Amino acid sequence: MTDSKVEKTRKPGRQKGCSKTGGRKKGTPNKNSLKIREALDAHGFNVMQEFIEAYQMLEPRERLQEVKFIMKFMYPQLSEVAEVPQAPVNPNKAGESTAKLLSMVSGK
Repeated sequence: MTDSKVEKTRKPGRQKGCSKTGGRKKGTPNKNSLKIREALDAHGFNVMQEFIEAYQMLEPRERLQEVKFIMKFMYPQLSEVAEVPQAPVNPNKAGESTAKLLSMVSGK
């Protein structure tokens, strides 16, 4: 094999660490979404009011499904927290202030 045929394989796209070029700047709204919002506002469409009216017409089971769906956007999903076991404190080896605190807590 000659050296001219051996090439390093290059990943397509931007190299790691390069700064962003082009595209929307952070915080700039999508133009299509903005146009839709403006058109709805111009016709007096209130999204929240429409949602409330539609929600009130749902059956109880459907209401529960909608509430579960909306909660995903309103409240963060909590992850399970593992309890870390702590070593028992030996009052005989504890400092004077720790022993005093332990005696106050245990009532001795």
